[in-house]
Amino acid sequence: MEPGWLLTKIREKEMNGKMTASRLLEAIRGADADARWSAAENAADAGAEAIPELAQVMGGNDPEKAKAARVAMERIALASTAPGKEELRRSVSGALADVARGDGALAARRQAVRLLGFAGGAEACDTLAALIGQKDLREDARMALQRIPGNAADRALEQAARKAPAGYESALRRSLRDRKITRRDAGIR
Repeated sequence: MEPGWLLTKIREKEMNGKMTASRLLEAIRGADADARWSAAENAADAGAEAIPELAQVMGGNDPEKAKAARVAMERIALASTAPGKEELRRSVSGALADVARGDGALAARRQAVRLLGFAGGAEACDTLAALIGQKDLREDARMALQRIPGNAADRALEQAARKAPAGYESALRRSLRDRKITRRDAGIR
């Protein structure tokens, strides 16, 4: 087959429907850079099932493939936050939490934690609170909890503050205060 065959298939899929996880991963792992980036940019519909494999690619030794996998993971996570996509959001949140708790590459775990701040809900709060105990993920987990709306995130931050490593409790308390700032307090009319 000629080199552009995969790019052609991906562009046809863009016009005819959704990107599948298998097609996304094939393109990202492939040698065709144009196909890789086209797939990454159009990854939103690939779903939660692609996230563990994207995390593995992020831990690989090819920086271009790792970056494309990071972009694809981000597209999937952000697409899951659209109105009416609650079931998808929960499955994406679960897949991101699995990556964050896992023993994969730190870059992939950090990206998963960051994205939980956007796609995660109450179901992600316990995982994020536990990750505050890990030095390499602590700050990302705190910021993710700060972004998640609802009482579960408040409780997780409070729990984490009680168990915080020496010197880190103040950052968690600051996140709790920042979550309670109103529009008026922030100078927004």
